[in-house]
Parts: sequence; structure tokens; C-alpha cells
Amino acid sequence: MKRCFLQRKGLNLLVMLMIVTSSGLKIYSAVLLTTITNELLAKHWRQFLFYLLLQGVIYTLACAISGWNSWFQEYVIQKMINDLRIHLTEKLTQTSYQQNQAKGAGSFVSWMTNDMQMIADQGFPAVYQMIEHCTMLLFSIVVLVKMHYSLMIVFALLSLFTLYLPRLANKPLMQRFQELTVENEHFTGKMSNLFQGYATLYVLNALSYLPKKVQQFSLQLAKRNVRAAKVHAFSTFLSSFANVFSQIVITGYSGWLIFRSIISFGAFLTIENLSANVMNAMGNLANCLIMISSVQPIFDKYEPLQRRENKRQTVNQKLVNHTLQLENIDFSYEDNVIFNQLNLTFETGKKYVITGASGSGKSTLFHLLTGKISPTSGKLTIGGVDYAQLSANQIHEEISYVDQVPYVFEASIEENLTLLQDFSRQQLQQVLTSTQFAQVTTQLPQQLATQLGPSELELSGGQKQRLALARTLLRDTPILLLDETTANLDKATAEQIERYLLSLPNHTVIMITHHLNPKLAGLYDEVIDLSKL
Repeated sequence: MKRCFLQRKGLNLLVMLMIVTSSGLKIYSAVLLTTITNELLAKHWRQFLFYLLLQGVIYTLACAISGWNSWFQEYVIQKMINDLRIHLTEKLTQTSYQQNQAKGAGSFVSWMTNDMQMIADQGFPAVYQMIEHCTMLLFSIVVLVKMHYSLMIVFALLSLFTLYLPRLANKPLMQRFQELTVENEHFTGKMSNLFQGYATLYVLNALSYLPKKVQQFSLQLAKRNVRAAKVHAFSTFLSSFANVFSQIVITGYSGWLIFRSIISFGAFLTIENLSANVMNAMGNLANCLIMISSVQPIFDKYEPLQRRENKRQTVNQKLVNHTLQLENIDFSYEDNVIFNQLNLTFETGKKYVITGASGSGKSTLFHLLTGKISPTSGKLTIGGVDYAQLSANQIHEEISYVDQVPYVFEASIEENLTLLQDFSRQQLQQVLTSTQFAQVTTQLPQQLATQLGPSELELSGGQKQRLALARTLLRDTPILLLDETTANLDKATAEQIERYLLSLPNHTVIMITHHLNPKLAGLYDEVIDLSKL
């Protein structure tokens, strides 16, 4: 949290300046109550009206500054939330593939939505409120000491009582909020998974499954919310009790000072006003500390995210060639052995097709080659360099992978191709032509600026595959891994695109297919059937 405030220190200093100014004016307005009351009791009407008007002007100015600052605080909070989202996203881009997949998209979406909302509602505002309460407390104590030194002792003791009593609920409250943020992650993931299955439920005439599961998931989340609210309510009760008790004690002590003729009646009213400020500040300060503590587990769970490079002893060298070699590779998923002493070599510039029955390890092979997973044992090299010595970025500068079910972002066609990286129009046009995706874009009114997504243009399966292939060819990596890349295209178009890919002289092409086109079989340097290895 500290990093967020320091990143926007200029704006936060301005917020603090307005808080201090507003608090000082409010305290001065309260101090004027002594003079106003004494002038009233002495029947000095002109002085009474003058100080009353002055108090009104000062308090109005304080309220105006405070009101404007409320808006400005929200502006700064949203800036810090955006900074935090970007910082977190950058950390996520540096994590390993395994760590990313272990958390799941649902958790990350929850981090970006539920967690950010909780921080924006409870974390950052609590810091501003704490500064305001501390400022009010400091100014009030200075004024009270000037009235009578003993007031400082009384206020100090009562302040400690008001501050520490609510902290009895601090530990359980932190625990409940930590449970709540985890449950929010689970809820988001479960709901996302549930509604992705809408089409399946629709054709099975089982849509009643949706409200039943929503009710089940909602009840689990509601239970966590109620448990957190219960502990928070207990904390609020402790704070309110300490506040009221302290104000009663101060009122009694101030009355005793009047009976002893130590302070005036006007001072008594000012003390009452300031005591309310002090005790409310102390009570709210305790709540602020609890709120800050309650969101700290959110920041804590971001810390375990490790940069993927930390797990590799990377080498800084340019690969001489791009031959891929798998030596004695073993890989198992739970108790299922996928590869046992697998040995394969994919030479630079050659073309390969991978076949085999379902479950023979075709997709697993590609996951190994892209560095998504690591073998249980054995050695995997590219250009003679062990994968263990290469960072993920280095691997992906050499290898590109087109999934069987390509992903399309809710953005323009151009952004889906470039992913906000720099490419020339000539480069774009070349890959669009070679994948025959230009036939699609030229027919659209906005062409490459056309937006894709559920509420915009929805591409067919074949169009998505051509877009994904164009996106991959745009990176011009030496090695292309293609998983059923043309499966959703008509035979003629699929054959034309595959012929183009197999004609690339400087690229190693490795294709997975379930249906090898006999017309193209002679263009491959080797057909590898994993079922027979």
C-alpha cells in the first residue's frame, strides 16, 4: 500500500494539505465558541455578532475545502487503483506459466475487480481518514492544553482507551476479510465457469441448473460476508462504547473545572465540542487502522508472485541454429505416463507432421516445446542450449504456437494481430494475404479497425484460425508449432495455406493433425506417429 501512495506522492501531498487546512479551520471555528459564549454572557452584542459571523465564514470555508477534497480524494484513489492494476498485471506477465495456470483466470479477474473495489472502498480512504483524524486530534490537544494542562492528561488516558479497545477485534477481523477475499476469487471463478457452460445446458434442456448453482455459490459467498460483518459490528460496538464513555468522563471533568472556577462556561462548551472531535477521531482512528489491516491480506497475497526468470539460470547468447532435440524425455500427469524415454529431433528449416491417437501426447509435446511445462526427466534443447538455461522470453523469440482453439480478444482486428506491438502496414498485409484473412478484412467497412467481440463482430471458427495464424506469422519466429491450425477451414483453403507454410524455406514447421492430407504428405520431411514411439 505504501508504494501506491508514494507513486502518487504529489497528488497525495495536495490531499494532505487540504485535510490539514480544513481540520485547522474547523478547530479554530470551535475555539471561537469560547469567545462567542463569553461575549454573549457579557452582553457585548457587537463583539458577539462579529465572532459569530467570523465563525460562520471560517466553518463554511472549511466545509467547502473538505467537500472539494472528497472529490479530489476519489480522483487520486482511482489513479492509485489503476496504478495497482497495472503493477499487478506486470507482475503476472512475469510469472511462470504453471503459476499462472494454477491460479486460474477467475482468481485474476477477482483480483482486478473485487479486490480493487475493496481497496478503493476501505483501504485507501481509511488512510486519508486516519490523516484527518490525527490532524484533528493534534490541533484539539494543542487547544486543550492551552485551556488547562490537566485536560491533556485526561484526554491522553481516554484516547489510549478509545484507540486500543476496538483492537480486540483486529485479529479475527483480518482473518474474516482474508477468508472473504479468497471466497470472492472462488465465486468469480465458479460463476465464470458456470456461464461458459450455457450452450451445453441449453441443448440439454437443463437451464434450471443455472439458478440452482448460482444460489449455491451465492449462499457460500453470503456466509463469508455475514461472518466478516459480524466481527466488524463487534469492532464498531467497542469503538462506540469507548467513545461515549470517554465523552461522559470529559464532560464530568470539565464541569468540575467550572465548579472550581478554573475555566469559563464558554471554555466548557469549547471543551465539549473538542472532546467530541477528539473522541470521534480516536474511535474512527481505531476503525481506520482495522480497515487498513483488513485489506493488508490482499496486498500480501500478491507478494508470492515470483518472476519466472528467477527459476532459471539464463544464458545471454544468440542461438547458432534452431534444431530442437528431446533426449530421454519422461513426462507423467499424475499417474498417467505420457512419455517414457522419448527421443526426437526437429532439424532447422525442416517440416514435420505429428500424428497419433487421442491421448498419445501430441498437445503435451507442444507444451514441452513451448516451455509451458517441464519434463519429469530428460533433456530438451534448442540450438544445443538446454531449455533450463533459457528464459521464457528467449524460448518464445524462437518458437510460436497456434492453438487448436485460438483466442480472440475483444478489440479491433489490428490489435488482435499486433497486440499493441509495432509492425508495418506491409508486414500486416503480407500475413493477411498469406493466410487468406485479407478476404475477410477487405469486405468489412472498417477493415482492420473492426471491433471483435460478443457485442461486435463474431468470427467463425475458420476465421479465428486464420487470424491466429496471421498473428503468429507476423512475429516471424524460426519455429512454428501448429495444432490443427486449418481444421475449421474448407479443404481447398486449408490446402492452400498449408502449402504456403510448408514452402517457408527458413522456418521449422511442426504440425499436429488427425487427418493427413495425402496431397501434402510428400512435402513433409518426416511424419511422426507418437502412438508408435
